[in-house]
Amino acid sequence: MKNSYWNNNGVYQKELDTMWNLIPHQGEVIFPQDKELELAIESIRGLNRLYYDFYNNGCCNVVEADKEDCYECGGTGYEENDDDEDWEDCSACGGDCTEVVGHEITHYYAEMIDSMEDFIHSSNFIIDESVYSFNKYDMIDKLQKVLISCGSRYGSYNFPIEDEMKLEALADCLIFNAWNTYKERNIEKHIDNLKTLLKRKDKKTSFEGLKEREIFLWAMNFNIGKQKVSYTLEEFEKFVKENNLDDQLKENTKRLNEMYERQLDGQ
Repeated sequence: MKNSYWNNNGVYQKELDTMWNLIPHQGEVIFPQDKELELAIESIRGLNRLYYDFYNNGCCNVVEADKEDCYECGGTGYEENDDDEDWEDCSACGGDCTEVVGHEITHYYAEMIDSMEDFIHSSNFIIDESVYSFNKYDMIDKLQKVLISCGSRYGSYNFPIEDEMKLEALADCLIFNAWNTYKERNIEKHIDNLKTLLKRKDKKTSFEGLKEREIFLWAMNFNIGKQKVSYTLEEFEKFVKENNLDDQLKENTKRLNEMYERQLDGQ
């Protein structure tokens, strides 16, 4: 597809990239102070894992075969040759003892899909059925069908455009709703206000390049925007020291001040 998140130019690519700041490098998304946002961003993390495995691995990790003992050999893997009374590999299962009777989502990824389903069934999740060919009650079912269609034909799946379009539409809808939840928190606004307040305390301080992801995560877990200014400043300064960000902050400030002085000298 020309426009897709796999090509980094999906419909809501900018929104997705912004929300990605809230996803930790490892483990689940946890916001003790905001479970609604936690569910939305955790759904984005789960979607990313499923989406990546679809395109990169052909869903070999997401989908597994459901097997039963071979009906013909009873699970022994062998059958008797009537001509010479010797035993040979079962013609039905090839000696594997089992036969594939279906495919299903693996337990690990099923838990991610469960979180996504909880988000989809939340009261604020909106689906415009004039745009999408699914609703709240069959969205997950359609997602699973695309993934299983891919994983059940691992090695021979040719990524039909119909499946890619379905997956992209499902991703669009989920990201759009997660973005609505994210926007309500005015996260960037609160962080900009925080930087402005700290800038007033020390006009030479610069926050450029200061581990934005860590600041975003702190701001969310601290529930910034609902605290007193003095307490916010005090807690943020504590956070900077505890996470060894103060040295980076000083280095960034020094570097940018030197750059500014060189620009003045060149005028």
